[in-house]
Amino acid sequence: MTALRDWLDTPDDLVTLHETAGADPGRGSYTLVRFYRRGEHTFRVRIERNSYQRQSFAVAEVLTATREWSPVVDHDPSHWHDSTSLHGDKGTGTHSEPGFDTLRRLADTLAGQASLIVPA
Repeated sequence: MTALRDWLDTPDDLVTLHETAGADPGRGSYTLVRFYRRGEHTFRVRIERNSYQRQSFAVAEVLTATREWSPVVDHDPSHWHDSTSLHGDKGTGTHSEPGFDTLRRLADTLAGQASLIVPA
């Protein structure tokens, strides 16, 4: 069972291609966009952490044959917002890990889920 769970959690052939990260301190937000490849499919994960939970989002999308991004899976911010730092590049007293590190783990999880949903 553990071997099956490990396979489902982390597809071995999911490759990270590119990442962009940025912050807008004036808005109290930071964003992470990562691109992944598995087989013939390209996935994009977009995450924005805003100071307001309701304005934050995390979504994994697949590039379709018509070269458009189609959402595959998302993760409600109520499940991850409170576990992230207020800052992308540094931690806080409450969250010692920089926010971008937390978002990278979330992006990897979403990409893994999306790559299992979309047939290889």
